[in-house]
Amino acid sequence: MQGVSCLKGLEGLTVTPYDRSVVVTVLYLNFEVEQGLVARVLSQYGTVSDMRWVTYNEGELKVIPKST
Repeated sequence: MQGVSCLKGLEGLTVTPYDRSVVVTVLYLNFEVEQGLVARVLSQYGTVSDMRWVTYNEGELKVIPKST
């Protein structure tokens, strides 16, 4: 996938290439950001087909479902 090599060097990202897709895992953002902004930035490197937010807040792990 074109553009993936430049993502591999970014701190806080894990890039896992597969045959027809690439999974980009953002491990940590040290500021609040809208989900749409993350999708827009990642869409510069290809189609964003799914997103899932996981946050850690006050000792509790929360899974925030993707917006439809």
